[in-house]
Amino acid sequence: MNTLNKQKNKNRYLLDYRKDIASQFGEDGIIEKIFEILLPSNKWCIEFGAWDGEHFSNTYNLIQHHGWSGILIEGDASRMSQIRETHAGKLVTAVNAFVASSGPSSLNNLLSATDAPQDFDLLSIDIDGNDYHVWRGLTDYKPKVVVIEFNSFIPGNIEFVQEDSSAIVHGNSILSMTMLAKEKGYKLICINQENAFFVDAQYFNLFNIDDNSIEALKHYKEPLQVFQLYDGTFRFHGAQGMYYYGFPVDLNKRFQIFPAWLRRRGVLWKGGNWFTKLAIRFYRRINRAPITDIWEWKNKY
Repeated sequence: MNTLNKQKNKNRYLLDYRKDIASQFGEDGIIEKIFEILLPSNKWCIEFGAWDGEHFSNTYNLIQHHGWSGILIEGDASRMSQIRETHAGKLVTAVNAFVASSGPSSLNNLLSATDAPQDFDLLSIDIDGNDYHVWRGLTDYKPKVVVIEFNSFIPGNIEFVQEDSSAIVHGNSILSMTMLAKEKGYKLICINQENAFFVDAQYFNLFNIDDNSIEALKHYKEPLQVFQLYDGTFRFHGAQGMYYYGFPVDLNKRFQIFPAWLRRRGVLWKGGNWFTKLAIRFYRRINRAPITDIWEWKNKY
């Protein structure tokens, strides 16, 4: 193993502690290790949407096995009894609400009606879309650790934030999440398949991470990236297909603009004969591309 890979593995050491009791991708073990390093001050955790209090929960283990208090927020009223049954006898408050980025259902307002301390220890956000805006809207509380979902199919060098709407399920890029975290005074300490772990910056040095860049910490499938070759061929690098729906997609068949016989001639750069030039005009026309000269395109962009 080369020096660079050894250093990356050192920075990713929290992943060595992955285990699932109720979580999905080892979050339970990572969170346990984080609070072994950063001792909890009040053992309060907040999670939404909480489902039944156990299914893919990042707080179930803390509440059930480590004596934490929890506020579990869930929009489906029928699951309130499930949450109470799951955590019977534990210090848990179940709140029936869909969390919004602002207004009466903002996290600020929902928490203000509870006993949650302003510096509670853990916030877990996983709502498949509006996560960024909900965290951004949290201004009255400062949890020590934030675990938040991001869209791992957006490359790590891309800024992308979905529209502020609970009706949209696009997700947000890890880069945008990390930039928001910096604005709010947090630093990245771990990334697993779908979640980023941030810690209040004042505690970052406790974790002995030399490089907390996305590139050094990322641990998920390489997102899809697209580039093109001189002959007009598109190449697709990274995860392909519709992962969340189990739907494989042959991108080379579906998303090539020019057919293979035309691309093999390299006509964009070699000129080709009258027939290939006519074919290019045809494909430009059906793809509604009005620019007729490659140099005009290069100058425009």
